[in-house]
Amino acid sequence: MRRQHTFTHGDLTITVHTRTGGDELAQEVIYAPIVKFAEVVPPVLWHQANTYAQIVTQTDSIEGEADFTLPGLMASAAEHDAAYAALMARTDGLVKAWRRALDDVDAAPVAKLPTDPKGEPPSSGTRSTS
Repeated sequence: MRRQHTFTHGDLTITVHTRTGGDELAQEVIYAPIVKFAEVVPPVLWHQANTYAQIVTQTDSIEGEADFTLPGLMASAAEHDAAYAALMARTDGLVKAWRRALDDVDAAPVAKLPTDPKGEPPSSGTRSTS
């Protein structure tokens, strides 16, 4: 089920959506040139490039005066390299907030347990034989 999550950072309001199959495939295409198609990628670079690819593919809207441009899916590798470098150089916590929003929207919703009229959780179905 596709869900959205909106968060605010400074003057920006950003909306992201649950990762879809199409997003996953697009993320691979965006990610590969950033890591220069390397067979072995250091974990830090992998995490940064993967986070950037998720930001690009799962962001629905950015409202407010952004001091950066987020390229679209059809942008060139050079445009993605430049945007990736700019986002990773930020010192205002935006990327971390974006990462948390992506984690939140991609997490499976937690089901609530039904309760009886007194507000107690249901019994496990076992009976006491005392």
